[in-house]
Amino acid sequence: GDPDSHNPVVYDDGVTYMFIQHNNVYLMTAARQNCNAASLLLFLHRLVD
Repeated sequence: GDPDSHNPVVYDDGVTYMFIQHNNVYLMTAARQNCNAASLLLFLHRLVD
């Protein structure tokens, strides 16, 4: 599907998944504990800058 139509933060079975797309490549992080989603998404964006 279209990545713009998906939520970049998904919670499933105790794991929080966050992703971004850059040049048709997905970067993802997963966390089992409480985390700051905004900080992790910012980190992913800094990886591609």
